[in-house]
Amino acid sequence: MEREVDYSVYDRTTEAGELIFPDDCLEVDGYFILPNGKYLPGGCYLLDDGSLILYEPDSMFDDFI
Repeated sequence: MEREVDYSVYDRTTEAGELIFPDDCLEVDGYFILPNGKYLPGGCYLLDDGSLILYEPDSMFDDFI
């Protein structure tokens, strides 16, 4: 199953270059999905409370193994 990933989230960063986690994501079956229906790419994201989340959706890469 092909999953369309939205890499435009990489444009939202802090001044220090940290990725900002989108507020409007939905979690479905272990994946974060953006309002446009595309998947959030893996990465280290800054949350609203200042903590970081490392998001690595391993099964997104099953097609490459």
